[in-house]
Amino acid sequence: MKSIIKAVVLSLATTFALGSCTKYNLIETGLSNGVHETSMNGYFSTDPYNWEETQKLIKKAGLESYFTSTATGSKGITFLGVTDLSIIRYVAEQQVKENEAAESEGREAKRIELDDITQEDARNMLVNCIIPQRIMLKDVPRGRLTTTDGNTTRTGGMTVTTLGGEQLWLYTFQEDFNNVPNSGPVSLYVVSEKTQKRVKIASSDIQTQTGIVHSLPYSFTLGEF
Repeated sequence: MKSIIKAVVLSLATTFALGSCTKYNLIETGLSNGVHETSMNGYFSTDPYNWEETQKLIKKAGLESYFTSTATGSKGITFLGVTDLSIIRYVAEQQVKENEAAESEGREAKRIELDDITQEDARNMLVNCIIPQRIMLKDVPRGRLTTTDGNTTRTGGMTVTTLGGEQLWLYTFQEDFNNVPNSGPVSLYVVSEKTQKRVKIASSDIQTQTGIVHSLPYSFTLGEF
């Protein structure tokens, strides 16, 4: 049953992703937040539906110490959490490419699995989702991104450097509620300086003993940061 549900959600996520290709593309997630008296890896183990493949990819990348202990020597990390369905979709996309290549070359296609991802590729996929400091929603200043006549202006927020050395711009924005300005929920946005991908994280501040998780949406594609 779990595999069937994942397949359905994967199909929907892929359809959504294929239809959303503009600059500063907006995508969001809905995983619940909370406080967990365990390591980040321990938290992942409590929710295998969302994080089982993530754990495998982390192990493949040789980055387990960041999720099981305070490897940064401080209070832990902030992980922009890549969930299982993003990883499954990535593998499925690689299978499509393999099928197309095999057909054009007149050979039988090989089956693509998570184990086929090299350690280097796995590491490259994850290091720019890891910020080597603990950042809560309340720590991120208000900001705004506006586009006028094709020109994009950014105000407020904060810029951070990932474990992989890339720059991410984080900002929060408070929605209106019942026509009252700045009285609604506060949302966290992440923008990649490199790819210009913008992600709205609807659920954040998943707190563990080794850091904070702000989960990325199911439609997030590995490598977009």
